[in-house]
This record gives sequence, structure tokens and C-alpha cells, in this order.
Amino acid sequence: MSRFDNKVIFLTGASSGIGAATAKRLAGEGAAVFGTGRSEQGLAQTEKAIVDAGGIFQPFASDITGPQACRDAIAACVEHFERLDVLVNCAGCHVFRALHEISDELWFEDLATNLGGAFFLSQAAMPHLLASGGNIVSIGSLASVQGQPYSATYCSAKHGLIGLTRALALEGDLPRWHGYTPDTESRYAGWREYRSDHAYGGVAWVFAG
Repeated sequence: MSRFDNKVIFLTGASSGIGAATAKRLAGEGAAVFGTGRSEQGLAQTEKAIVDAGGIFQPFASDITGPQACRDAIAACVEHFERLDVLVNCAGCHVFRALHEISDELWFEDLATNLGGAFFLSQAAMPHLLASGGNIVSIGSLASVQGQPYSATYCSAKHGLIGLTRALALEGDLPRWHGYTPDTESRYAGWREYRSDHAYGGVAWVFAG
């Protein structure tokens, strides 16, 4: 029996990079993965790799940056698989710009993709996760815990993701909340994990070694 047999996992950013690698890993360990992403072609590639390996993957092309899009995506997942056990907030974008070069549009886009989607998806998923006793995993970045040059919007959003995770953990509705920070070398193959001392309110950020 695999770790995630009979578990339904909703995963954002499944069309490329860390999200696609995570989808393949989860499906390889028995999960039924509902994967969202902006690129239909990328989602199709992820689906083919998983299905060819004997796994289960349901693609859902969507830009999950607004509240209604997030609600629709969660509803589609539950309609398809009839349950939800885990939400993985993995989607992200990063555009390097000096502060004076950041447009209003870029500021709002970065926050919507890297933070807003996680908030609205968590909100929409909560009733289903409470029913299944599930949990939420949010993928951070080194920019979640330190500043980076030319990354004001990204650092703001990723620091916010830590705050969101910690705040929701203190509400105590779900048994587990997790934050992960992949390192650059292993990000497309998964990540090496170890516990750090960055624990707060039942949440432990897990840093790649």
C-alpha cells in the first residue's frame, strides 16, 4: 500500500516546474491528483507522464488568482473525485524588477498569484478538508524568510504566505498545516527535507538541505 492511496490531492501549478514534479511524485505514491495550471499544454504533458506510469491525474486549466476561479476549481475537484484530502498551494511566479520599475499591474499580479490564490483556495477547500480530516501544504521560497534584491513583490507575497499559514494554524481547525521551502538544486526533482527550529503555533517550516 502506498502512502497516498485513496487520497485526493488538489495541486496548483501542476503544468510545469516544482508543481509538475510534485504531481508526478504524489501520483506515483498512490494519490489521485487534481492539478491546475495556466498552460493546457503543460498540464497535458503532466497528465501523460502520470497516466503512462499508471497514476491518476485530472487536469484543470485555470488562472487561480481570483476568488471565484478558486471556488470553481475546488468545486470541480470535489465534483470529479467526490472528496478532498489535501490542498497543495504550489503555483507561483517571479519577475525580477527594481522597485522603481514595478508597475501597479505587476504588484497586484504577484500578490494574487503567490498569496491571493492560496488564501482563496484555502477558504474554499476548508469545508471539504474538515470533512475528510485533511490538511494544507503551502510551498514557500527562500524569499519567504529573507529579502532578495529586485524581488520586492515576490518577497512581500512569500512572506505573506508564511503569515497566512501561521494564522490559520492558530485557528486550529485542521490537524496539520505545513510550509515547505525547496532549494534551487533539487526543486524539479522534489526536495530534501529536515525539520528546522522555525516552528510556530503547530506549524513547522521544512527547509531543503
